[in-house]
Amino acid sequence: MKITLNGQEVDTEATSVSELIASTPMAGKPVVVEYNQQALVASAHGETQLKEGDVIEVLVLGAGG
Repeated sequence: MKITLNGQEVDTEATSVSELIASTPMAGKPVVVEYNQQALVASAHGETQLKEGDVIEVLVLGAGG
């Protein structure tokens, strides 16, 4: 299915937001997710099913000074 991830159209076989993140270099890092212009809490990543045309923005959190 085709979705938009961080502004880029991608073809994915992931069925959930957590599977999508796991298939990227962002896997295992603390992230904030926006799903179709709505903030998505981390506990909902596994249960949120992807659909054709979804728009996902994922930001990796990082500490800095």
